[in-house]
Amino acid sequence: MPTITYHRVNVFTTRPFGGNPLAVFPDAEGLPTDIMQSLAREMNLSESTFVQRARAIGANVRVRIFTVAEELPMAGHPTLGTHFVLARLGRYELSEPVTRVFQEIGAGILPVDLMVRAGQVSKVVMTQSEPVFYEPIHEPGPLPEAMGIPESDFATPDLPIQMVSTGLKQIMVPLRSLKALRRVMPRMDLVRQAAELFGSKMFYLFTRETIDPMSTTHGRLIMPDHTGEDPASGSAAGCLGAYLVRHKLVPCDPIVRISNEQGHEVGRPSQIEIEIENSYDGISSVKVGGPVVYLGQGTIDW
Repeated sequence: MPTITYHRVNVFTTRPFGGNPLAVFPDAEGLPTDIMQSLAREMNLSESTFVQRARAIGANVRVRIFTVAEELPMAGHPTLGTHFVLARLGRYELSEPVTRVFQEIGAGILPVDLMVRAGQVSKVVMTQSEPVFYEPIHEPGPLPEAMGIPESDFATPDLPIQMVSTGLKQIMVPLRSLKALRRVMPRMDLVRQAAELFGSKMFYLFTRETIDPMSTTHGRLIMPDHTGEDPASGSAAGCLGAYLVRHKLVPCDPIVRISNEQGHEVGRPSQIEIEIENSYDGISSVKVGGPVVYLGQGTIDW
C-alpha cells in the first residue's frame, strides 16, 4: 500500500488558521497525474502542490499545482507555501539575507526568494511573469446579477474591467467602496456563465477603500468550480498590482509597493505584499510575497 507524506501551512498570514491553507507533498516524484488530482481533491483546499525533480536546466525543483478540479500553470500562495516547506525540510542551503531558488512550473522557470533571518525563513517572495493586458471592458454586463450587487457598485465606466495575466488569467473588477465589496453574494451558476463570456473563471473584485489604513487595496477572489471564494490570492495580487500601475491608481515610481488585504469576508484575514518594477517602457517585474505559518504534517495510504 503506497504511503505519502504531506505538510499543511497557512500562507499570507503570521498566525495559524489565517491566510490561505495549503497542502504540500514534497516527495511526489513518479506520482501519476490522476493520483495527484485525487489527492488534491481529498485535501479539498483551493490548491495542493506536488514537488518533483526538475526537468528543466536551471530549475531546483518542479512544482505541480492542483485545485480540486484541475492543474494550474501558476499560482501564488502554493508557490510561497511550497518553498517554505522545502526550506524547513532542509532541501535548500539557506544563506542570509536572501536565498534564491528557481522553480519549474507550467508557466515556465521562475525565481523564488526566501528571506532568511537567524537561519529561518521569515518571508517568501515569488517573481511572476511579465503582465499581459487584455482589452478593457467598460460595462459590467452580467456581473451585477452574478455578484448580487447593483450596477452602481461597479467603478465602470471610470475604471475598466480587464483581464490581466502574470501567468494565470484573472479578471480585475474594480468596485466603488468597501461596503459594495462586502455585500457581494455571488450566484455561482451565473458566475460560471460570466466566466465563459469573460474568458477566465477567476474574478478579482477590489476597492481602494480598506480596513487597515496602511493597506492599498481590499480584494475578494470569486472562483466558480473551485472553492467559491479564495482567502488569499497571490496570482491575482500580481495581476492587481499590474492593473493599478497600468491605470495610474498608485504613484508610478520605479519601484511600486502595494499592500493588499483579503480574506476578511471568509474569516481568514490575509495580507499580500506586491512589488512592481516600472519604467517608461512598461512593467518589467511583478513580485508577490508574504509570511507563511507551518501547521503540521500527515500521511495518506491508498
